[in-house]
Amino acid sequence: MAANLQVQLAMQRDGMPEAGDFHVVEAPIPRPAPGQMLVRTVYLSLDPYVRKAIRGDHPGHKALVEGDVIYGRSVCRVVRSHDDSYRVGDYLVAETGWRQHAAIGAEKVVQR
Repeated sequence: MAANLQVQLAMQRDGMPEAGDFHVVEAPIPRPAPGQMLVRTVYLSLDPYVRKAIRGDHPGHKALVEGDVIYGRSVCRVVRSHDDSYRVGDYLVAETGWRQHAAIGAEKVVQR
């Protein structure tokens, strides 16, 4: 089975994040459920809000705990779709987290 690289929180920090606060791990590529699609990250946005989102200081984000995938948006390409509104090959901006592949529903799509 192919690996799905993702960045997880290793340690919560009050100050500036450091490399040791994160782990890069291999996970299985998820299977999209009915109404979802499998997307592959093309470009990952590393926005300043993520620092606050990691701690839960950003509206709409709970604080992350060890092992959670870091929040983030990406430009991604649909690899498999179980949603009639999206076709294989479509490019999207979506909330995928810091990972190569994500199974998401249309509610995670920010822009088509």
